[in-house]
Amino acid sequence: MFVAGFIGQTSFLSAVVTDTSGDLIRARLASTGAVITSSVADRAVNVDDRVQLAVRSEKIETRPTAGGDNVIDARITSFVYVGSAYEYIFQTAAGEIRASSPDAIEGPDVHLYLPPDAIVVLPDESPGLPLVPDPTAVSAG
Repeated sequence: MFVAGFIGQTSFLSAVVTDTSGDLIRARLASTGAVITSSVADRAVNVDDRVQLAVRSEKIETRPTAGGDNVIDARITSFVYVGSAYEYIFQTAAGEIRASSPDAIEGPDVHLYLPPDAIVVLPDESPGLPLVPDPTAVSAG
């Protein structure tokens, strides 16, 4: 496992809010339908709001297996050793994510854990892409 170390680098993922109960916000990724939980919001959001999930790259971790809360599959597309750490670019179905690690990461396929306290939920003010339908929703008709 590694903890990312890019300071000031943020990755953005498009999503729609599915739940705002308690101190947590759950949002479904526009690309895959995976649900990501955050404990930080820029301002109040409501269910069905389009949002951008701003992921603090220095908090991203790898996990040995797929699945689980806030874990997304990724592929290492680029890396460089910069003297004290490796800087990585990961491609995911949700878009590009940047992170760094003091240790080399075996790949190319990895699983990234996005801690809830490392994700800031921001209102999405762009027109955006159509969202992936919620696979658990029951259609009427």
